Amino acid sequence: MAKDFRFVLNPSGVRELLKSPEMASIVNGAAEKIAAQAETISGGLPYEAGGGSGKNRVFATVKSGSVHAYNKTRKENILEKAKRSVKV
Repeated sequence: MAKDFRFVLNPSGVRELLKSPEMASIVNGAAEKIAAQAETISGGLPYEAGGGSGKNRVFATVKSGSVHAYNKTRKENILEKAKRSVKV
């Protein structure tokens, strides 16, 4: 019986899900959480979350909001620590 089962993804349906407003909300929410956690870890230095829609899917970015935050992030891996500590 199990050998008869076949699962086939519909590529256009997957693409629609990956570009949907709901997925954008999830991805942007995760980026906001990571930016907030990075600010906490760094002692209040600014971090910015942003996002957009690419050719195949939505995306989000988190970046340093100042030169001081950028330098501290490079030296102490602030964004990596924030990413690991946030559960989405």
